[in-house]
Amino acid sequence: MSLHLRKGVFHCLANGKIACLDLPADRYFALPAHTEAAFQNLVAGHDLNDIDLAALAPLLQAGLLIEGADTVSTETVEHIGMPSASVLTAFATHSGLPIGTCLEALACQLGATLALKYRRLNGMIDAIRQRKHVAAAEGQKVQNSPPLTPLHAHLALRRLIPHQDQCLRRSLGLIDLLARHQFYPNLVIGVRMKPFEAHAWVQWNEMVLNDEVDHVLRYTPILVV
Repeated sequence: MSLHLRKGVFHCLANGKIACLDLPADRYFALPAHTEAAFQNLVAGHDLNDIDLAALAPLLQAGLLIEGADTVSTETVEHIGMPSASVLTAFATHSGLPIGTCLEALACQLGATLALKYRRLNGMIDAIRQRKHVAAAEGQKVQNSPPLTPLHAHLALRRLIPHQDQCLRRSLGLIDLLARHQFYPNLVIGVRMKPFEAHAWVQWNEMVLNDEVDHVLRYTPILVV
């Protein structure tokens, strides 16, 4: 029997434990200890023995694994550089930002808040991915460095909008704002275990655009868009 992860199920090794994200269902889950070795054999493309298949049976029954062709196929996190710098390190509150850009940043933030309330995250991730593909396919002129004025306008909102448990909506808002200025960084969702926690941030190459390096390094990326 050849098995692979259903489309939209991602995984990573965080703090020595396998964490999984079922994006269409918008839920995270960890694997039982007796399943982890079998799962690692699966994603490594090793032949599965009867013990492995028995351990993976609950995932198959839940529809997280499906039977496929001879080639093992799994969703893996897109490569991203290790964060080494942050815009926040050099950022100071800027006065004199254009009011239009500040309103645009606020609109993007409110739009992300409404989108998370009424749309599924899976669809929002697909939209970000599609927007990047369209820009590349149409040969749009893409900025090769962060546009500072809209970025500073977004960061200035941090003083007005509480950041507690707002990492995903703030990151989605920033992604939308920067796309309006033809700049397409990565949205990164990371996890850590013991205890479990998920976090989102925006990253361009090795630079974090809306968080501190020391903070995001606590998390292992499970999804990069």
